[in-house]
Amino acid sequence: FAKSLGLGDDAGYTCETAAHFYLQYVLARWEVFISQWEKFKKDGTKPPKPQMQQVVEPETKKAGEKAESMEEEEEEEDEKEEEKPPVADVVTSPSNVVLGFVEEYFPFSIFFSNAPKKVFTGNDDVDIEKAWGCWRHLKNLFLELEECRPFEILRNYKDRGNYLISKHAKVIAMTCTHAAIRRGEFVRLNMQYDNLIMEESAQILEIETFIPMLLQEHDKEFGCRLKRVVLLGDHNQLPPIIKNMAFQKYSHMDQSLFSRFIRLGTPHIQLNAQGRSRGSIAKLWNWRYKELG
Repeated sequence: FAKSLGLGDDAGYTCETAAHFYLQYVLARWEVFISQWEKFKKDGTKPPKPQMQQVVEPETKKAGEKAESMEEEEEEEDEKEEEKPPVADVVTSPSNVVLGFVEEYFPFSIFFSNAPKKVFTGNDDVDIEKAWGCWRHLKNLFLELEECRPFEILRNYKDRGNYLISKHAKVIAMTCTHAAIRRGEFVRLNMQYDNLIMEESAQILEIETFIPMLLQEHDKEFGCRLKRVVLLGDHNQLPPIIKNMAFQKYSHMDQSLFSRFIRLGTPHIQLNAQGRSRGSIAKLWNWRYKELG
């Protein structure tokens, strides 16, 4: 992309240099183009034709002498060609082709010149929409680089993993025990989530059910961000395991929050279909699951 603008390729080493390149060369050129387009739509005046910028890289003395010798050879070849009789040019000169404003002044035309189809048609009303589409494509490229930039700063895997969890992860899976062990760390990471799904919640201790709900701090302005908690389980199967018989029988700690909701008559949805067993086998537990076919 830098070479298509006539610049050096030193901007492609890191995401940081790419960000500076975007501000200095890409965004600035686009803003100039938009201001020129608005002025052209207003009074029809065109700015001077854009010229390709070139960056002269420093060369050694030996390389400079080699370049001078090549230029002298080219001049000799040009003189020989001038002595030849002129040949009639059948191809129409590009200078005779009338270009639209957008096609002529769009600053990134060279970069999009290798597209499968020609980008611009010469109709400014259509081409300006295509120019905006090209700009959105370029902007998204640099946004992706900006998202990868923290990985240049974060060196170890733990910091990178924490960054992904707190900024990019859409779904985070863990056990309630792991949530209890690392709760302080998750709170410091400023995790934010709206939905919570608990699988096999009928086998989780009642107190453990609340731990995943407390992995984020309350927002000072909006309060708790958690909006929905979904409990999945089967209260007819094994309850939570309590080894102490006193706690199990007299404190009812073997009762999960899922079972408590069912016992209190909380509205719930019960599945009425299964795909594991044949119908003849499924009838063996119809005494427990009445609607299960």
